[in-house]
Amino acid sequence: MMVAAGGPIQELAIQFHRTGAELFASVYRQLFAAMDEGTQVHVIVSDEADRVLFERLRRAWLREDGHGPGVRYVIVGRPITSWARDRLAVLDPGADGALTILAPPAPMTGVEARANDWLVPWALSEYLGDAASLERAIFRFEGGDLIADADHVYVATPLFERNPDVSAERVLAQLQITLGRPILRIGREGHPSPSHHIGMFVTPLGEGVVLYGDPEMGLALLRDRDALMVAGAPLVIDRTAEARAPFAEVRDALTAAGLRTVALPLLVSDQAHVWLSYNNVFMERRRDGRLHVYMPTYDLPEFDLAARQVYESLGAVVHPIDVSHLFRLGGTVRCLVAPLRRLRPEP
Repeated sequence: MMVAAGGPIQELAIQFHRTGAELFASVYRQLFAAMDEGTQVHVIVSDEADRVLFERLRRAWLREDGHGPGVRYVIVGRPITSWARDRLAVLDPGADGALTILAPPAPMTGVEARANDWLVPWALSEYLGDAASLERAIFRFEGGDLIADADHVYVATPLFERNPDVSAERVLAQLQITLGRPILRIGREGHPSPSHHIGMFVTPLGEGVVLYGDPEMGLALLRDRDALMVAGAPLVIDRTAEARAPFAEVRDALTAAGLRTVALPLLVSDQAHVWLSYNNVFMERRRDGRLHVYMPTYDLPEFDLAARQVYESLGAVVHPIDVSHLFRLGGTVRCLVAPLRRLRPEP
């Protein structure tokens, strides 16, 4: 499986649909401004109307010199969402240079657009032609359930809950065969990990360093407040021991594996899957040899600065991406991008 903090991004995919276009376009605009202009972005859209809308928005974002990431369009022909990470995982290219796109075995249930997201890997694979192949996994997953470094693929309780009819041992064996790396499981029987995509609370930087979301650090910054105002609306924070305990399980599992764990501030709200998380980043080691981190921010200076300082203390260059109007939908930066191909960092 492609590592989270790998080399410079050569190609990546995003999805765009006119539903909620303003919220998602705000994040894409910031990403386009921060990304290297050598990056090729494949924009997956529902139809020609969405392509025209995105192109109009993109042209308004162009820098004064007219430069920016290259764009190509993939039309699915059905309504989709803008969550590019959910319905696929990407495996490193083989000896022939072709990457493998891994798709879940079946669509998810729910609204039409979410079900149609399952079609995206097929549309993308057909569009890329000989540069990609498609593989249908035999285990259920969402792309956010998986995150990797050179030594492990990290998985947590939600992935096993998506496969209730298969033993955990069998799921682990299937994962290792398919993803090509040892699997590090977070969350034990009776001691589950947090109920969210693992990319929301685990960020492997490589060389044995893993950042984990720490509500204790978040609550220390929160002090005696029960809520925060984010983008003009209150966010009520869940301080309960029940909400905090799964994160201690994450820290302990990573530490037991011999990894260097580093805490990032995190807050769980009283709304399901709505967190202040600084783990949900998109990363690349650019040609300058440094790790560049596209980090979600919430227009909360004290929290945003604390998280930024953690990444910078580890040598990263941080590109802040304001998600204060988007995060209540349950995801942020990593959820919106699917890296397809990376270059090897130059010495």
